[in-house]
Amino acid sequence: MDEEDGDGMSSTDSEHAASATVVEPHTLSHISRHLHPELIKLFVSYIYMFFVFMLTAFVMVIVHDRVPDMDRYPPLPDMVLDNLPYIPWAFEMCEATAIILMVAMGTVLFFHKHRSVFTAGC
Repeated sequence: MDEEDGDGMSSTDSEHAASATVVEPHTLSHISRHLHPELIKLFVSYIYMFFVFMLTAFVMVIVHDRVPDMDRYPPLPDMVLDNLPYIPWAFEMCEATAIILMVAMGTVLFFHKHRSVFTAGC
């Protein structure tokens, strides 16, 4: 019969628990081979992001040149914002929230083990 430690576990149970946390070397090479395609996906996603950014900028320039005269064609009324009271601090609160979220995301990206996988998913 196995002798028990002070925590109620037998010596063979504690040996199994200690060996269960050890990472085998062959699994690390599998992980690194698995991450290589993720870098390719990251590169493709950055190319796609750049293409969409340039297309959006181009469309904004074209639309800006074709905007009709504001005196002759006024903008349509906004039913929601016209019926809500003006809150002077709301815009600053939105900016502060966006900054906090960006700092949190940057911190996660900086400390994440597989940041290329995480970045490709963003």
